[in-house]
Amino acid sequence: MNSMQHNGTKNRILAFVGFILWLAVSILCLLLFLYKHLLGLVIATFSHYFLVVGLLLIKYTRPQKVRGRIKISMEFLMGLFVTYLGGGSALLGIIYQICNVKTRESVLRMFPVFFSSVFSVYGLCLIFESVYRLIYRKKYITQSVDATVIKIERSTYSGSDSGGSGVAPTWSYDLNGIRYERKQDFYSYRCRCKQGQIMQIKVNPDEPTEIDGGNETPFMQILVGAAFIVMGVYASIICFYNIFAQN
Repeated sequence: MNSMQHNGTKNRILAFVGFILWLAVSILCLLLFLYKHLLGLVIATFSHYFLVVGLLLIKYTRPQKVRGRIKISMEFLMGLFVTYLGGGSALLGIIYQICNVKTRESVLRMFPVFFSSVFSVYGLCLIFESVYRLIYRKKYITQSVDATVIKIERSTYSGSDSGGSGVAPTWSYDLNGIRYERKQDFYSYRCRCKQGQIMQIKVNPDEPTEIDGGNETPFMQILVGAAFIVMGVYASIICFYNIFAQN
């Protein structure tokens, strides 16, 4: 046990030292490229921070296979999105730097197109997560149980149209002779439950701590995702039109 703790501490120290070295070298490179007026490398160096964050998110939130089911989290999808943002920007920066002067103008015109596509990619992530969540709930969270609200946490929606507050109840319920207590994973402004109230919720019979309070649907998230896709496509069309118009 002591050997395992020692190895764990050693690995954490090495990771911290590696992080400090990477950060110091990257900042020095960024300052050097700024001093030398190497715009492409400045963009690539700055963008690689997003790339690293995205790859770390992918690594630590990658889909898990539980009892034959693959579980995908929103954090993993955001990791893919940030990786796309950082990797694409860095690639364009490097291409810009290695091209000749005439070609650089064409590369610069592609930057607005790329950043327009970022909106569409973000929208796709939102829609995919929403549809996945709907399918998962319908397929696996199927058993109805009577649950008692034992605690309610409130969070004010400062930017909501209604000006109300969302609630996240903690449920207490029995399944197969075992009592479970589970807090709802999100704050819902639709929930009108009160402490001590008994309501029917659905749980995953294979994983009883997975619940569906039935108070929230991801349709609004789907609409927001669709809006981002439309914005990205429209902006990309405008950018392409301007590129061809200039040619």
